[in-house]
Amino acid sequence: MFIQYHSLDIAFSVGGTRFRALNIARERLERIIPNHSHGADSYEFHFTASGRGQVLAGGALWPLAPGSFYVVGPHVDHAQIPDPDDPQVDECVYLQRLAPERADAPTCAAAAALVQRNFRLGHGGEAMRAVLNRLFAELDQRRAGYTIWVETLLTQLVLCAVRDTGEALPAESFQPATPEEARAFMIEEAFLYEYPVLTLDGLARRLGLGTRQTERLLRERYGKTFRQKRAEARLSAAEILLSRTRRSVSSIAEELGYASAEHFAAAFRRHSGMSATAYRRRHRIDLPGGAEPVLDPPEGLGSAFVPGRETVQQRRFPDLSKFAGNS
Repeated sequence: MFIQYHSLDIAFSVGGTRFRALNIARERLERIIPNHSHGADSYEFHFTASGRGQVLAGGALWPLAPGSFYVVGPHVDHAQIPDPDDPQVDECVYLQRLAPERADAPTCAAAAALVQRNFRLGHGGEAMRAVLNRLFAELDQRRAGYTIWVETLLTQLVLCAVRDTGEALPAESFQPATPEEARAFMIEEAFLYEYPVLTLDGLARRLGLGTRQTERLLRERYGKTFRQKRAEARLSAAEILLSRTRRSVSSIAEELGYASAEHFAAAFRRHSGMSATAYRRRHRIDLPGGAEPVLDPPEGLGSAFVPGRETVQQRRFPDLSKFAGNS
């Protein structure tokens, strides 16, 4: 068995470090790979999918078993000797490090660790095996988007190789979201969970904006006013409660934040073209065991209001008021 993908322009980045995969191969290894070395900026990855063998590197002989892998960097003499009684299935990826696109390109600790050691040996286990199996499947099937999958899988392979050799890396973290990004999520959560008590003033304060700025932002993002968004959220919840629970119309109106059952009835008729009672008759769903759905947010979310609960909880949000002047 011999499968090979080469002479393809497969380039990918790990952080700011760029690589090109010049050869990807899978072979049932019944021959000895004689002693050789790779040139500058070249790194060859070998994974033993099955079978056994040995790698001779740096004058030392290392055993290879299913799940074992090694990465050889520039100018390291190495040879691979399969066990004749249990030949290896060897999966190989040959990478070349590319010059950075710009001098100030960011660096990734994992990529830096890979290129700083010219030989590493480890045990990849099922995670690495899964990455490689998917890599060969994507290259074979060439389904829509496979080029992106291949680049992503090669990135994962580099990270697996560094992690699975016990490399001690500096702590990394994501940068905080920008105020604009935080606002986008906060708006959606507010309408998803807090529609019973949400006000334009309250939402504006939370976002660190004025009410006019908040209205403008809602129109830009959703094409709707605050009143339209809140009514949409309330009436969507009303449809669920009417069709899947036995609660009275008046109790539903109260739980959804309407001033009275009459206000709710009028709003629901405008929304659906029928009365709440008629909607219930037409769309009634009796759930198995008499269970009724709840609209509670996930535990620990701490939303400002949860329908059906007696208390009102104050939600903690980032203070974006200091950014108000920047919008």
